[in-house]
Amino acid sequence: MKISEFIRFWHETVPHGWENTCDHLHYGDPETEISKIAVVFKITLHNLGLAAAAGANLIITHEPLYPRYDGCIAQDETDPVALALHDRLKETGMAVLRLHDHIHIHTFDFIHRGYIERLGLPIQFANPPYRLGFTQYGLARAYTMREIAELSARYVDMPHPRMAGDPDAPITRVTLALGGTGSLAYDILSSTDTELFITGETDELSCAFYANEAAALGQNKNLLVLGHCESEQFGMDYLAKWIHEQLPFLETQFFLTAPTYQY
Repeated sequence: MKISEFIRFWHETVPHGWENTCDHLHYGDPETEISKIAVVFKITLHNLGLAAAAGANLIITHEPLYPRYDGCIAQDETDPVALALHDRLKETGMAVLRLHDHIHIHTFDFIHRGYIERLGLPIQFANPPYRLGFTQYGLARAYTMREIAELSARYVDMPHPRMAGDPDAPITRVTLALGGTGSLAYDILSSTDTELFITGETDELSCAFYANEAAALGQNKNLLVLGHCESEQFGMDYLAKWIHEQLPFLETQFFLTAPTYQY
């Protein structure tokens, strides 16, 4: 299967939203035959090396290649870190396909599904998304934030989940906005019936302090923060398995992105 044919398959899988998106091929020739697909949360020198050594020639990444822009490196770029990644991509001949928006646009957000299935959360319903990547789910039984934090620590490699609010209040309505959300957690917690907002990174002053003050007033408004990479990357693991199920003739492998911080 050629890279162009795989991209066509993905366009047919999620047929809308391609007019204005960051999802496209950034490196590589679309007419190249795929030998193996590597799937990552974000390309690093380490997982790129592992993918190349495993025989992959197409790498799918959720997040952008470089800190401040998405595509191939600018001609006047002088930053040595960006240059090193660019040079390594050229050396390996790896094609790079970014899938961000359409991972979330799919009927059941791949990132959310990977997190939910990894923790084993029993979902009773999913409401229409508030916006891209923001969906409220109803749990079939009540959990506490502490229980979900413990499951997250165990199954998504997040050693120190951060909780704001009441860790032991019963929760059945959870909004997932995995990745980065800025101050939007406040908007959801304050204006909807969401009892727990789970994200990767957010604005502490507007969101965490709000959840703590709400708990002091006896309101069930809670915030769980997991880390951007940790909250999303097992959704990409789910994507790798799904691709192989749909296209079993394509070898597909998920590669971990190392934890962002040291503790």
